[in-house]
Amino acid sequence: VEPKPGIPPNPQHVAALEAKMRTEKVPVLLATTYHPSEVTAEIAHRTGAAVATIPTSVGDGEGNTSYVAMVEQIVTALAKAAKSAPSATPAPSTEGH
Repeated sequence: VEPKPGIPPNPQHVAALEAKMRTEKVPVLLATTYHPSEVTAEIAHRTGAAVATIPTSVGDGEGNTSYVAMVEQIVTALAKAAKSAPSATPAPSTEGH
């Protein structure tokens, strides 16, 4: 969601990202455990994507004590998000109405 690592997204970046997600029908948006974001949740809501929150290193998250555990958490998060993705098709726009 960040345009560059550590740089918060501005409204123009968020709008462009949402448009690209709708065009490409993105079903899952990845987030990291160290930087969960209300912006990420809102983008997912507006685009119909599910959020998968994943660790980025060993020790990042509960029960993540080895590389294997980290990979298992990533796979589980992705599978859960893919199953719960409401739609890869965006809701109709209400702009201009």
